[in-house]
Amino acid sequence: MENDIFTGNDISTDLDELVSVEPSPWGSLSGAKVFLTGATGVFGRWMLESLLWANDKLDLKATVTVLVRDPELWTRRLPRLAKHKAVKMVTGDILSFDFPQGTFSHIVHLASPSGKVHQADPIYAFELIHGGAKRVLDLAVACGTERFLYVSSGAVYGRHYKKILCIPETCLEAPDPLSVRNSAYDEGKRTGELLCSL
Repeated sequence: MENDIFTGNDISTDLDELVSVEPSPWGSLSGAKVFLTGATGVFGRWMLESLLWANDKLDLKATVTVLVRDPELWTRRLPRLAKHKAVKMVTGDILSFDFPQGTFSHIVHLASPSGKVHQADPIYAFELIHGGAKRVLDLAVACGTERFLYVSSGAVYGRHYKKILCIPETCLEAPDPLSVRNSAYDEGKRTGELLCSL
């Protein structure tokens, strides 16, 4: 029985269902070398949990290098993931971490400040989001990464997105630049998307 890293509930059925999806997306991760940011957040923990489950069940022989600010705290909070044989931790800040040696076939950038940060210090939140995306993209370029996943937000279309069920990629709505506390996060994510395109 595997316990949910969020609630302690058994999640093995959910994870087995992810592994059995057809057509299987997991084969493309066979032997992958993944670099992951944001492993303390909800999306990052779930993505790492899912990848490690598939890695074990399907013998993918993938490895995951996880960027963490505080390895001791991360290990205490998520010991099963932190001590997994396929996981390696790299200590650093998203804005200035030293590039790990070697190359990565996949980079997944999920790191983003909490709501408390962008409410308390919008300029710093913007710098974290924008500068963090730039730093991780620089790593991708430096090691010739073929696959890069940047997790953005519906907030890039403005705050009305919560009322719309489906926003098309062609939507030209944008955050309100006068709503400083909200738009620091929104614009940070939007400039991160622009950096990916550039």
